[in-house]
Amino acid sequence: MLQKILLIAVLSGFTPVWAVPAVQPDPLAPVRAEFMQALEGVPRGLPSDDDSEALRAYVLYPYLQAERLQQQLALPLVQDISDVAAGAFLTEHGDAPWARGLRATWLRQLAKRGEWMPFLAHYRDAQADVGLRCDQLNALIATGPDASLIRPALEIWRTGAELPESCASVFDWLMTQNALGPEQIAARTRLALE
Repeated sequence: MLQKILLIAVLSGFTPVWAVPAVQPDPLAPVRAEFMQALEGVPRGLPSDDDSEALRAYVLYPYLQAERLQQQLALPLVQDISDVAAGAFLTEHGDAPWARGLRATWLRQLAKRGEWMPFLAHYRDAQADVGLRCDQLNALIATGPDASLIRPALEIWRTGAELPESCASVFDWLMTQNALGPEQIAARTRLALE
């Protein structure tokens, strides 16, 4: 009888208590909780000096560092320190996913200030939106314009969508180069109407 009950239990998917493996505690739970607490503290400007060794070794720690640097970039009083820290972080982490948001934020700030050399050193075309591409063209125009810039500027021009303010100076430069004639203006107008 007991054999029949066990056979029915096994066939129905029942697993006896003695066959269930013991649940192992999550060894990363404490560092994960510390990470979440530190991440939640970023908008409040909580200090980062007291990060534990475990948190510094945690695989997601670069995301936390990038968030902290973005927070620093919003503070005008520490601009020089933030620029150095952002540049060092981007040099160390390259094109890693956690560096992308920081790169875009910092590049926009550098462009607003007209700091073209660090902008060009850290600009990545593959990660740039149209606003940053216009900023890059502005940087290249400011540091030594040449006719090779007309083609990429016209590629941005050929859209019907509204473009960021940073593109206006690129288009002004195109006008001075006699690269925006009636044909290009009519083509853009058609795209806008479509």
